[in-house]
Amino acid sequence: MSYNELINAIERDALRGRQKILEDAKAEADNIIRNAEKEIKRLRSEKIDEIKDSISRERVRAISRAKSELRILLLSAKKEILSELFIEAEERIHKLKREKSYSDILIKLIKEAVEKGREELGADELIAYVSEDDIPLLKNNLKGIHINTNQDIDEGVIVASADDKFRLVNTLKSRLERAKMNMLPLLNQDLFVDK
Repeated sequence: MSYNELINAIERDALRGRQKILEDAKAEADNIIRNAEKEIKRLRSEKIDEIKDSISRERVRAISRAKSELRILLLSAKKEILSELFIEAEERIHKLKREKSYSDILIKLIKEAVEKGREELGADELIAYVSEDDIPLLKNNLKGIHINTNQDIDEGVIVASADDKFRLVNTLKSRLERAKMNMLPLLNQDLFVDK
């Protein structure tokens, strides 16, 4: 083989080797690109799932906070309604004193308190304390019951033993307070229990 032929053969082999190296490098580059694209898709999908989970958790927290705030607002509104009801009841009690039927109510309150006082205290001698404004309403209506005035009483009566050791309060306000205590569990159940 001649020198030129040898050079041509070396050049052809070099060209084929170069071509092979380029083809292998291109195949390797294509493989790296495919793997990178797969990894990008996987990472993108993973990140999207993370974001979706995060959004879902935040949504649940936001709904929970909103429900909690709503319960607090409802509870506050219900308490306000109850408070307004009892305030209105107290105002009606004060207005009741100006009505004609008040004298009958007062006499009934006094008789109830005296009767209960005699039963519970075992005392025959009791003193009924009423507002000074109420004295004219009682003339000739309560025989045998000693009546005194007490400026701390607005509507109703306080019956006490003669030695003032025992007292029985039977005012309209005290009755409202007792009614409130009896009604609150029922109202709480109706108003404050989730249905």
